[in-house]
Amino acid sequence: MTAVARLKALSALVPGMGRLKRQRDALIAEQTEFVRKVFARVKRQARQECVALGERFLEPHALEDGGLEEQLAAIRKVVSPIQGWVSDDSGALLYSAVRGMESSSNVVELGAWKGRSTVWLASGIRDRGEGRVYVVDTWRGTRSNPLELNLLRGYGCDELFDEFLVNLQRAGVTHFVEPIRDTTGHAAKRWPKERKIGLLFIDAEHAYQAVREDFDTWSPFVSPGGYVVLDDVPGWYGPTKLALDVVFEENFRIVGASENQLLLRKTQDS
Repeated sequence: MTAVARLKALSALVPGMGRLKRQRDALIAEQTEFVRKVFARVKRQARQECVALGERFLEPHALEDGGLEEQLAAIRKVVSPIQGWVSDDSGALLYSAVRGMESSSNVVELGAWKGRSTVWLASGIRDRGEGRVYVVDTWRGTRSNPLELNLLRGYGCDELFDEFLVNLQRAGVTHFVEPIRDTTGHAAKRWPKERKIGLLFIDAEHAYQAVREDFDTWSPFVSPGGYVVLDDVPGWYGPTKLALDVVFEENFRIVGASENQLLLRKTQDS
């Protein structure tokens, strides 16, 4: 086949390839909408269960009615300059959960980026009057998030970590945070078994296997009655698949949610 003939053959395929791409995009959109509907139903059922048990289902829109409007407004102002993907509603859920922890006062955050979510968590520790936020991150970006890697182009070896520390200092929460500069897997191996966790926030590597390993290695340290927050549900495949696994386990149940988070309470040791 001559070069001209090959070019004509490839040109003939373009319309067909375009149709396949449109069909693929439509299928992805349909699957995404289906997953959102599934989680909307899961949240409704969890809300009804909490009401039946006489418990409060934590949701961002109800927090300001609970007397936290001034605190939340002040924190929103502090975090607004910090680049990150944690919305004000998601941050409010983290803050409220930390304030309401009934078991251990230790908080562990897996994945922090520049500290936007860390400030929400540390503000909760500050306002409850006890505890500490242990933040585990390499501060090198995550492989499953190309946006992070693109944003880090031109950054020096320690520049992202230094920016994280500056943001904590400006927010006035440095004394409530202990950074652990390591992978989540290595940090879990060194975590003292007796140091129980009151809230575990999983927001590191988003590939399913990575999220699954983070949950499996860190959730045993969470005290019964403590919380696990799964971020980017149902926005990312990995955390969403893990959430679908966990919500059907007997050791955890949903007790709160934001638009892209699930708040789970540990009912018994796993």
